Amino acid sequence: MATAYDNKNTGMTYILVLGQALLFGDKVESSLLCPNQIRSNGVIVDDIPVHLSHDYSSTYSITFPDDNITIPLKMNGCFSCIPTRTPTTDKIETCKRLILTNDAPWEPSSIPFNEYKEAAIEAINRGTRPERNIYSITIGNPNDNHDDMLLIDELTQLSIATVNVKGRQPRVNAKKLAKRWSFGETLAAKTLQVTTQKGVPNALFPVER
Repeated sequence: MATAYDNKNTGMTYILVLGQALLFGDKVESSLLCPNQIRSNGVIVDDIPVHLSHDYSSTYSITFPDDNITIPLKMNGCFSCIPTRTPTTDKIETCKRLILTNDAPWEPSSIPFNEYKEAAIEAINRGTRPERNIYSITIGNPNDNHDDMLLIDELTQLSIATVNVKGRQPRVNAKKLAKRWSFGETLAAKTLQVTTQKGVPNALFPVER
């Protein structure tokens, strides 16, 4: 799925791509994203409002480190959000794409986050800094002239558009998994051997709004 974000400061439009998200069609104007799912994709989410930050140092934004691009968040009541709109075909084909969530299956109830946390703590204690991952947000703001909203919160919702996908191109290997989860490559390789990747899509032209 894809939605367009317009940066009013730079005039740039980015296509935000979501491998997985909750889509409610015409029933709900917004779609729901989980911040930790975004963080697990290597995107930095700082969703603490500045006035609630203990030292007022919050950037209140999401950052794509590989692209060196930061998108500011907005408040919609008590929820964090990103104002977005349905992208035109031209924007989809020409604008830079930013991946918010990847296409790996996301089953929160079966993900051992506590084990990952303990592994990260152990890595820090050993003097090794584990890779940081990120949780929940909203896209779109009804107070802006946008027709979509991405909500970054586990209780919020967001509407986005679809893209045609086909093909299987797994992007996670043992080395990447070991770095992301802070354990050895041998264990990572064994994990991949017993893991089923269901329908790993690759967005190709033409795509749909």
